[in-house]
Amino acid sequence: MSALPRHVAALLEEATIVRVATVAADGAPNVAPFWFHYDGTRIVLDTLENGTVRNIRREPRVAVLVDAGARFEELRTATIAGRARAFVPDEAPLEVADGVEAIRLLHADELTTPVFEEYAHGETRASVYVEIAPADVRWWSPIGT
Repeated sequence: MSALPRHVAALLEEATIVRVATVAADGAPNVAPFWFHYDGTRIVLDTLENGTVRNIRREPRVAVLVDAGARFEELRTATIAGRARAFVPDEAPLEVADGVEAIRLLHADELTTPVFEEYAHGETRASVYVEIAPADVRWWSPIGT
């Protein structure tokens, strides 16, 4: 795993959501949004058993899209290609577990809202921690880096 360029790391620090693209068993693309943490080396997701996780277990290559800006002159985007690994929480490496804790701390206020609590109360799927190791990055901005 390698560190991302400074301007891409800064974009990840600014963003709240990344979109993770995987390939389904039938070859169809699957894209889903996630809260995340970037620790300078890896992107970590805290999720539940779902299609994205099933796809990662079968085919670990992923693409992560992060973007910011509402007007053309503000737009910045990076697509990060990498390999993902899914972990049962008790078997996750310390760095991944620390990333999940950082996600939960960052979103602590949202996790206690009535809407989230209602969602969580009805949820029966198992937790899954995901680590994405960046391998390549493509960056775009109308004003360069």
